[in-house]
Amino acid sequence: MTVDTQVETSADGTVVTTTTTTTTTITGVGGALYVENGDATISGAASFTNNTASSAGAVYVGGELKTGDLTFSNNKANGEVTVETVVVVRTYDADGALVSEETTTTSKTSYDGANYGAAYVKGAVTVNGNATFTNNKAQGNVGAMEAASLTVVGATNEEGELVGGALLVNANSAVGDYGAIKLNGNLKTDGDATFDDNGAVGTVGAVEAVNATIGGAFTATNNEATGDYGAFKLSGALNVASDATITGNTAGANYGAGYVGEDVTVGGNATISKNTATDNVGALAVGGDVTI
Repeated sequence: MTVDTQVETSADGTVVTTTTTTTTTITGVGGALYVENGDATISGAASFTNNTASSAGAVYVGGELKTGDLTFSNNKANGEVTVETVVVVRTYDADGALVSEETTTTSKTSYDGANYGAAYVKGAVTVNGNATFTNNKAQGNVGAMEAASLTVVGATNEEGELVGGALLVNANSAVGDYGAIKLNGNLKTDGDATFDDNGAVGTVGAVEAVNATIGGAFTATNNEATGDYGAFKLSGALNVASDATITGNTAGANYGAGYVGEDVTVGGNATISKNTATDNVGALAVGGDVTI
């Protein structure tokens, strides 16, 4: 808070004082959980919904995050900064008596630097179960989560069926880059990985990572970026154990579906259709070999 007072005296002895008080309020970081430097370990399921913060709408972890089933839903980083200004004008006569007083209050809210709609994790994220990111929003970059890496681990039941290990990333958005997830390292899932209806008013509609290793099916549909990489950007390789479906993604510049810097390997069927880029590469660009 700042306070400024100006005093004006006229020839007849009248005194006018103007006091301006300015208060700035910033919504905090990590709307639900804030761990500044250490790790966060949650042995059971973890669900973070309907949280809002200036940055990292639900969770900020300065180390690693380990959970059971993990859900981030309807969280928002809004970068909300509210500046309230109160101006009080007082007029005194030559004898010092108060003649009049007028107060004016104005308030302005802006949304700057609002990154990580759901979470920022400096270290690795490990989920023992399923991971779900839906309807998270950032007024800045990274609609859902930024982390060093993301590993989603499943388990085999007595019938030999995989339980858990699936990743669902749906309807997240960012006003800047990275509509849903930004990983500075690798993405690995034991089960399916689905990215649909995510969007960025910038580059990378859904996810950026180094390598992506998917133990089940890989689906990227109806993601959009106004810049490059409608759905995904991988600087390394993409390995999919089952089917790959990449359809309906859009880029306002290059790579309608996405870019893979190294090899692409798909163990099942591959469907790549109805992707669009305004400039170059309507669907997928690959820097290495493609094996299906």
